[in-house]
Amino acid sequence: MRNGVDFLGFHTYLTETGKVIRKLRQNSKNRMRRKIKKFKGLHDTGKITLEAIDHSFQSWLGHASHGNCYRLIKKMNGYYQSVFKEDGLNGKGNNKP
Repeated sequence: MRNGVDFLGFHTYLTETGKVIRKLRQNSKNRMRRKIKKFKGLHDTGKITLEAIDHSFQSWLGHASHGNCYRLIKKMNGYYQSVFKEDGLNGKGNNKP
């Protein structure tokens, strides 16, 4: 358990004090960043709606919230808002500006 276990999208490991830590896999973080960029391009060409983009992002946030990922979620929300700021998405589950 010292090196941790990779299971269900999380890397789970024990600290020296015996606390269990669950962090999101690195490839999941990178994949979501790439998806946000791709979604921006698809939205600009009219191939995807803002609602569908928001549903996908909220789903990922729900998954990430099951781990010790508070700072990651906060950072990804900021990135998401910066990309879609002018489109009216605020990254908190609704489409109001």
